Amino acid sequence: MEGKGVGMKITFVGGGSLVWGTMLLTDLALSRPLRGATIVLQDVDQAALDLMAGMARKISEQAGAGFRIEATTDLAAVSGARFVIDSVGIGGLEAMRADLEIPARYGVAQPVGCNVGPGGIIRALRHIPHILGVCRTMETACPDAWLLILTNPLTQLTRTATRESRIKTIGLCHEMLHSRYRIAQGLGVAPESLWFRAGGINHLPWITEMRIGDQDGFTFLRKWLAEHGALRYAKDGLLNTSDSVFEDRHAVKFSLFEAYGVLAGGGDRHVAEFYPHFIRRETNWGLDYGVELTTVDHRLERHARERNRLLRCLRGEEPLPIEHSIEEVAEIVAALSGGPAGRFIVNLPNQGQVPNLPTGAVVECYAGIDGWGVHPEFIGPLPHGPAEVCLSHLAEQELTVDAGIRGDRHTALQALLMDPAIQTWSNARPMLEEMLKATAAYLPQFR
Repeated sequence: MEGKGVGMKITFVGGGSLVWGTMLLTDLALSRPLRGATIVLQDVDQAALDLMAGMARKISEQAGAGFRIEATTDLAAVSGARFVIDSVGIGGLEAMRADLEIPARYGVAQPVGCNVGPGGIIRALRHIPHILGVCRTMETACPDAWLLILTNPLTQLTRTATRESRIKTIGLCHEMLHSRYRIAQGLGVAPESLWFRAGGINHLPWITEMRIGDQDGFTFLRKWLAEHGALRYAKDGLLNTSDSVFEDRHAVKFSLFEAYGVLAGGGDRHVAEFYPHFIRRETNWGLDYGVELTTVDHRLERHARERNRLLRCLRGEEPLPIEHSIEEVAEIVAALSGGPAGRFIVNLPNQGQVPNLPTGAVVECYAGIDGWGVHPEFIGPLPHGPAEVCLSHLAEQELTVDAGIRGDRHTALQALLMDPAIQTWSNARPMLEEMLKATAAYLPQFR
């Protein structure tokens, strides 16, 4: 079935992604304004690309989207695109082993390891050349296109794109979307009754105003905490399985709310990496606060499970569910294309929407999006404590971007020394050198 999307080209860079592929393709296929679009999947992994191309055709057919599906390993696939969606993992999960296991040998535990901390820094250094390459290719091949970055570390990569190129760029993360459901479940209220105003940085956006229907949400939360305590769910389901490690038990964000009076909007696994006091030996490496460490093996198990499910769907052994996810990518693409406007959580250069964070720094905030573009909401200044934590990490991330662009070990070391996860000065340099050596194949700028 053809629709308004005829003539529109949407290119997925990293289109073989098991994490994003079927979910976003399904959302796009269910968007009426995008019917008839050309969807191009680009990936360097031919096997993953073949699998996802098969899924894309099946999804399009089942949803009646009328997509034209193409697949290629060539980055020239962005040529003529109106939207480029980046969801690449340079080096895959095996490269991520170095991000997690080398710091662990130095006493640094990371529940996620993809945004801040030593893992976030080395991951940024791997991905910065990639995102620069995408931007440079787009400047020639589709200079008026939108770049939607889903890849972590999101702040550093969105900052690289917006600082080093003129490509229109939005960073998109689903943490706040998941938090709406998780917080609602924890407080025993309906997710659709929650409304947030928020600002900060990716994985540490601060909810400065919360409504639960007509009620003030923070008044409700204070009463709930007085009755139940911040650690109410901290011991629930600590099973160390590939499912349990992704659970959000709220103890970190509720503890921070008691300290600051505003609520961290990310899941506890991410928030704890900005406050590593929660994941030291004294807290049983996070277990006292309901945070389990996510290993590469946990992720590999989930990936294998998802891949097997997709293969069963392709063979017709299992039904393919065609239903909307909570992700906002398809809605944003439709809104920018003249479809229904909406209010979305985005990562953008600060234009004053968070006035006590630096102008130009990438901040996470809500924005209205329509056919005219992206219109960030004015949040106002963050409270002093949360603002200072964001400022410190933004400074560290700026050093990381500089190091990633220039291949500068000295600047990378300075970034690592700023991170609160580093407890011992003398550990920083050997830790960095080990991580650089272990992932050297993906760090061309450091050769």
